Amino acid sequence: MSLQIKMNLSKILKTEADKRVQRVKARIVSNLRENTPVDTGAARDGWRVTDEGITNDVPYISDLNKGSSQQAPSNFIEQTILNEKDVRVVGAIVQQK
Repeated sequence: MSLQIKMNLSKILKTEADKRVQRVKARIVSNLRENTPVDTGAARDGWRVTDEGITNDVPYISDLNKGSSQQAPSNFIEQTILNEKDVRVVGAIVQQK
């Protein structure tokens, strides 16, 4: 009986943790949309929450993050993520397609 209770508790805690992570990802995406420079709106609208994290497949998002637009500073993506109160940096993986 005791083992069953522990397994159910673990499942409940994992479910709650997963929900919290999804809420934080959604907040970050919302903030990224606000902070993304807008010309056509494609880069702003390109932000997506995925199982792996947050993505934007617009081909020029890296250029925008490097400061190609005067509407946002260089590294606005990293700044936006670091400003999230529930994010603690333990390392970063940045991939460019």
